[in-house]
Amino acid sequence: MVPAESTLPKPADPSHRRGCHAVHVYVYQHFKDALETVWLVISCLVAVALAAPPLAKYGPDDVIPILSESSVVNEDGSFQNSYESGDGTKVQASGVLKSAGPKEEPAQEVQGSYSFITPDGETRELSYIANEEGFQPQASYLPVAPAIPDAIAESLIYNAAHPEEDDSRQ
Repeated sequence: MVPAESTLPKPADPSHRRGCHAVHVYVYQHFKDALETVWLVISCLVAVALAAPPLAKYGPDDVIPILSESSVVNEDGSFQNSYESGDGTKVQASGVLKSAGPKEEPAQEVQGSYSFITPDGETRELSYIANEEGFQPQASYLPVAPAIPDAIAESLIYNAAHPEEDDSRQ
């Protein structure tokens, strides 16, 4: 038995189909725009959060006072300066101009020292000279290089006495 034409489903009206498609495109486009906006807002919030300074404070809460300070600069280029702060830090330095090098060019030589108190209460002091030979610190707590082994020292002396045997100079 064949159903009567009136009982068969009728195809949808093409104009109705176009209307549904238009609604679908409209909803999809707005959803896509909203999603892009949400993504943009989240990206901006992440960028701001990463660029924000950390909440941790750096340094002590209290200002450390300077108890004494002295600074003298003379016309000949020499100087003396020093200060002492409330946390036990003491610094002093003095410098002079002197002739140095093969052309006797003016060079500054600075001598000084500083001391500070470590967190465990120990006072550390360092004295130094800085001149054409570089910075030369002296303190009991600085590490010391191990002595050159005897075999290497003898080899260096031999090499210096026999430069004709040095293969790298050929």
